[in-house]
Amino acid sequence: MYLVQSLRRAAQVSPEGLVTVSGERRRSYAALEARIARFAGALRGMQLEEGARVAILATNSDRYVELYHALPWAGVVVVPLNHRWSRAELAYALRDSGAALLVLEQAFLDAALALRGEVPGLQRLVVMQESADPLPGGVLDYEALVASGTAIEPVRRDPAAPYGIFYTGGTTGDPKGVLLSTHGLWHNVMLLQREFDFRRGDALVLALPLFHLAAGANLLALGGAAGCAVILPGFEPGAVLATLARERAQHRALVPTMLRALLDHPDFAGTDIGSLRRINYGAAPLTPALLARRRASLPQVELVQSCGQT
Repeated sequence: MYLVQSLRRAAQVSPEGLVTVSGERRRSYAALEARIARFAGALRGMQLEEGARVAILATNSDRYVELYHALPWAGVVVVPLNHRWSRAELAYALRDSGAALLVLEQAFLDAALALRGEVPGLQRLVVMQESADPLPGGVLDYEALVASGTAIEPVRRDPAAPYGIFYTGGTTGDPKGVLLSTHGLWHNVMLLQREFDFRRGDALVLALPLFHLAAGANLLALGGAAGCAVILPGFEPGAVLATLARERAQHRALVPTMLRALLDHPDFAGTDIGSLRRINYGAAPLTPALLARRRASLPQVELVQSCGQT
């Protein structure tokens, strides 16, 4: 059992089906699988040990989706970091996880360069940059690695081995790194596909932060069903409504305050989101008043409440 087998199956049954929509980029399963295999090959070429920790510091994008699959494909452990943390908090998590490599968005490069001097075990930085600016010495370009990497077969690790380290909110002290196994997440994928009713070709509009497992679990389950993740950089009610209508999306993942903001938005009544079939939500219960508003405004939409323990 290895978690990326669901992605490989999706690429077989729906090679030209959309897997991600992110800004102007729209990628198929076949294209995503090829990029993942090459980036994984580039990581193996860096002589990273199997089970090495690779951290991610970025906002939502299709490349974040790639990393959720490419890192286990290469046999290394996913460590998503909260991009809202202070530098001290980031340094703590990098040291605590034992991260050997950090993949980051260009906006965080200055902070990452400083962190490299504070975290002795951090060997390399890989930047997902949007510009052609020259990079500092010792910093690698993500797209160059994807282009030059030699595609490899997925590394089949012990299913009980860690897939990732996900950090808690730290409300009673420093965030705690929670080890989640491939075996555990595989079962979660199978459960969520059924409970969230993900089907082949379905689209999910995702604005929850991908460093959080609420978004990550949705993403992995959707990929297992050969669906499409429509990635938004953050939550803005008008943009979410427009995206739901444009992409004819069937699913939306949110917290109750987001649902209230959508229902309150002046564009809600005039936006056709009749394709929406299911909303999965968490973090807080729906109040009776908000539930009544949903029933009146979105009678065709089913609700699924979920909670987790990171």
